[in-house]
Amino acid sequence: EERWKSDGLQVTKPKYNVLLSYPDNNNPNRVTLISDNGMVIFQTAGVEKIYDSTLPKIVNPFLAYTPNGTVSSTKLFYANYGELEDFQTLVSLVGNASLQGSIIIMRYGRIFRGDK
Repeated sequence: EERWKSDGLQVTKPKYNVLLSYPDNNNPNRVTLISDNGMVIFQTAGVEKIYDSTLPKIVNPFLAYTPNGTVSSTKLFYANYGELEDFQTLVSLVGNASLQGSIIIMRYGRIFRGDK
């Protein structure tokens, strides 16, 4: 700021109220796989493991501005990183019609998580 002022520029610092949703630490987001008869096959922990004891305050996994929700389907597919080529490969293997109404999981990385 001082540098800009010394260069003759007018500096203003407006205040903003940034609205950002955060996960509920008492009710973490989870992914649960349930069998046809209602038995839980797998459920994520909803929290990250702490690998560095000097950083004990880790924010639980979440995607800001994404609403809570429950989805269900009898069809589950994996699409690697969720890139266009990954979906093209998936369509070539199972067909576009098979993907309708299904849940597709992807691994983290390569592209922005909001684009997945």
